[in-house]
Amino acid sequence: MAPALDDGAMVSVRARRFYFPGDVLVFRTRAGDLAAHRILGWRPAAFVTKGDGCEIHDAPVRQDAIVGAVQLQVRLRERMRAMSHFARIVVRRLLR
Repeated sequence: MAPALDDGAMVSVRARRFYFPGDVLVFRTRAGDLAAHRILGWRPAAFVTKGDGCEIHDAPVRQDAIVGAVQLQVRLRERMRAMSHFARIVVRRLLR
C-alpha cells in the first residue's frame, strides 16, 4: 500500500457497517494472511480491491474475510481514482 502505508506498518483498524471506494480495507487472504488494499468497487457479495503499488486488482474479497478499514483520512482524489479504476474494469468486462 505504499506510499499510503509502509510494509509492516502498525495501523488502527475498525470494522464498519459500510465501506466505500478509496477506503483501505484490511482482510484475510485465501492463504490466511492479512492484507491492506484499497477498495475500488463492489461485486455481488464481494469487494473489488487493489494495492496502490499493484498492477492488477485482487480476487474478489468476500464480506466474511474483512477485518475492517484502516483509520486514515482518504482524500477525495483517492476516492475518485479508485472509482475510475473500477469503471475501467467494468467496461473491459462488458466489452469482452
